[in-house]
Amino acid sequence: MLLLSKSTGYKIYWAGRYLERIENVSRMGLFLSLKGEEDSLKAILATNDVKDYLKTEFLLVREDIRSFVDDNVIASLAYMERAIYSIDDGEKYFRDLLQATLAVENAIENFMAYPSNTIFPKKQEEVREEDLGKQSRD
Repeated sequence: MLLLSKSTGYKIYWAGRYLERIENVSRMGLFLSLKGEEDSLKAILATNDVKDYLKTEFLLVREDIRSFVDDNVIASLAYMERAIYSIDDGEKYFRDLLQATLAVENAIENFMAYPSNTIFPKKQEEVREEDLGKQSRD
């Protein structure tokens, strides 16, 4: 069982919430840009600049995640940072951002996954051979 401090637990929780927000905004942005209604995303989020909103969320995610993850997650965060600060607009921006967000989520999930060690019982012949080997040495 993985034991975490309370502060690390909070960081994991809030990082997940911020990632979920970024994922949802990128899904909505992709959908609306495919329909040609990208400007309505500003009204939905009640913000003037969607990219600034996403940059703020990313900074919060990065700050929370940095303290407890491995290099694999940090590399996926760098990929996400490139997508966040991209100069692309519309469909390409939201598609790249969605892919990067999903990559970060998968990297965190792999990092947090409990390692599974499968122990297979020895075959009866292997046990018998070991016993015979011990008897011949005695």
